[in-house]
Amino acid sequence: MTYLLNPDMKVVGIPTMEQPLLMYVNWPLLTSAYNINRPVLGEAGRLSFYPDTWQELAAVMRQVNATASDPVTGRPRHALCIPVATDSSVVMYAVMASIMQTDGVTQGWLYDPLTLEPLTNNTAMLKASLRLQVLRIMWELSPFMRSFDGVYSVDFAQCAIALASQTLFKSLHPMYSNWQFSGQLTMSPLPASTEVLDRTTMQLVPCTAQLCNSQRASM
Repeated sequence: MTYLLNPDMKVVGIPTMEQPLLMYVNWPLLTSAYNINRPVLGEAGRLSFYPDTWQELAAVMRQVNATASDPVTGRPRHALCIPVATDSSVVMYAVMASIMQTDGVTQGWLYDPLTLEPLTNNTAMLKASLRLQVLRIMWELSPFMRSFDGVYSVDFAQCAIALASQTLFKSLHPMYSNWQFSGQLTMSPLPASTEVLDRTTMQLVPCTAQLCNSQRASM
């Protein structure tokens, strides 16, 4: 993000590049070491993503940690990996975006792009509910996070799942360290939230097929 001052001396943020955050799942490890199997195609023409929600992601990491935590450090041998540039605050923003955006990134997640009204400062109840939801998810995920010096230094031998940009895919090239995982990982969008913002009422409500695209949306 580049910041400039306009003639009115107001700070304006100008995005200079897009780096979508993706989820990479190490299925050979999860299947062989932890008996967690890749889901089958649920419906014709419909992809199955797993973990599909932040709660499912936390549940997978708890299962991994329960059977393979390091006896000295107590940390999981196979972690939820993030590049150092993608620190935990970026994961927190991703969690918030999954709650605030139900119709894609054009909706915005801090401000409504059409009205410029703040989306997180409408009512005390919304602010409290949103804060509680985000903090609960981060509390569940934080013990399993492990960062590396950069995208190309992420070692998938230590990762059950990684949250990183599309650059991590390049580390599967034969010239780089994760070449042995080529063709073994799945790439998918980030997990969904089980509660999302209904912009007609400005309240957090359960995710439904009408409001969000989660495979586990309540019908």
